[in-house]
Amino acid sequence: MLGEILRIEAEVNVRATQVGQPNICLINAEELARIHELIAAKTWPEKWDGTEHRGDEWLPEILADGSVQQLLFQPDR
Repeated sequence: MLGEILRIEAEVNVRATQVGQPNICLINAEELARIHELIAAKTWPEKWDGTEHRGDEWLPEILADGSVQQLLFQPDR
């Protein structure tokens, strides 16, 4: 995902330069260095272990009372 973010940043900045607009910075050098440190240390945020669901997956909703609202349909993949 980091590579994708950096690719998008570079692509946007190439186009911005072509049309005379300012460049953007999605991840600064300090943040990038820290991300690389965490990747090298195999550290995941909030005790994640890397097996968590992705953000683009459809999951049942867990309600405040602990009950689960199942998906009514399975989206096309």
